Amino acid sequence: MTETTPVLPFTGFKWKWASVQPTESLNRPEYFVGVLRALANNQGRRKSDERFINDLKAIEKTIKLSKGPSLARGSGERNIIRNAGQYWKVLGVLAPDRLITLTPLGKLYAARDISLQEFAVHTVLNLRLPSSVYPTPEVALWNAAGISFRPLLLILEILAALTTIEGADPSITEQELADIVQPLSGTTTDAPRIAQAIHDHRNGLLDVSSWPTVMTEDNDRRVSAEFLLFLAHHNLLRGVESPASNQRYKLAFALPDDILELADLDPNRLLGDDGVEAVVADVSVRVERRRVSREIFDRPGQKKFRDDVLGISNQRCLLTGTEIPSVLQAAHIRPVASEGSDLVSNGLCLRSDVHTLFDANRIRISPNGDMSYSGEVLRDSTYSDLPTRVALPQHVNAAEVSWRWSFV
Repeated sequence: MTETTPVLPFTGFKWKWASVQPTESLNRPEYFVGVLRALANNQGRRKSDERFINDLKAIEKTIKLSKGPSLARGSGERNIIRNAGQYWKVLGVLAPDRLITLTPLGKLYAARDISLQEFAVHTVLNLRLPSSVYPTPEVALWNAAGISFRPLLLILEILAALTTIEGADPSITEQELADIVQPLSGTTTDAPRIAQAIHDHRNGLLDVSSWPTVMTEDNDRRVSAEFLLFLAHHNLLRGVESPASNQRYKLAFALPDDILELADLDPNRLLGDDGVEAVVADVSVRVERRRVSREIFDRPGQKKFRDDVLGISNQRCLLTGTEIPSVLQAAHIRPVASEGSDLVSNGLCLRSDVHTLFDANRIRISPNGDMSYSGEVLRDSTYSDLPTRVALPQHVNAAEVSWRWSFV
């Protein structure tokens, strides 16, 4: 196949993420969720309200992640929502009101009635370009060209399509997204066609040096890369070893069939009385199960972590009492992706299925040991004997339990 040189539909065509300026650290779920819960605690107040500012300062002090953003810079006029509130608006959790008002989705996520994985899937299916961060004249250009698509879903579909091409590396780089996917998206969102163009370019069969560039401003590449960062931080992509200036990503734990299943969903059905449609919950649990399995086998320190946690826990699941070693796993309280350690103080001994539900946030443990279960867990008779309260093991660092309760 020889892909024809694309023609941009209009001058200035490019993808813009949830902000027109780079906001890489806001893609980290801990910050997004922490700020979301501060918003939930201050609904009806002004975004410059001192109580909201104090909540933001407390989050910034407590979250303790390296290279984090400044959430409150000493003045209500300079807090993160007044500076980058469109990020929460574009992702559908903050209403465009003068006072702090969460959307139905925002209320569900803030109340932990949907998981991080379900929120990610919802965003994949609902985030469209052009988005509300585009100036009105630019939206008019998109509309006049008849262009509207779901960029996060397109990326996942392209990666799924690459798995079907013989000899193709099923990955995508930041540069390929900027230099091949974006220019082609102005004329086609046919994922197999775009995947073939990427494969041909890698094999010297497609020269894109004369293609029009959509990277015309200083921060364009960073903003473009944020689509990949969101998917990576929400466990749908994983970064693989590559130059920091051109990070490469693969499908993390979802399989191509999962992506195709999601592509067939009606986004309007995702927020009914039961929260998120059952198939989304099912896919998100499958993704989480594969993530846990991959971490167990891929991470060098995982075996020692498991041995240490199971040893200090007397090889007994904290919630079920199971004592069969082959089904016991060590669960991180503070996730590795959130700079959690492999120390026993950050570990719980859980049965494998309970571990999956714990990591998917369908089973939660409060700092005082009270248990919280999602609706689907409560409705499943398999888990009817789970406790309503547990005594945290002496080896556990209570601060990590509190951190997870607040930011995961």
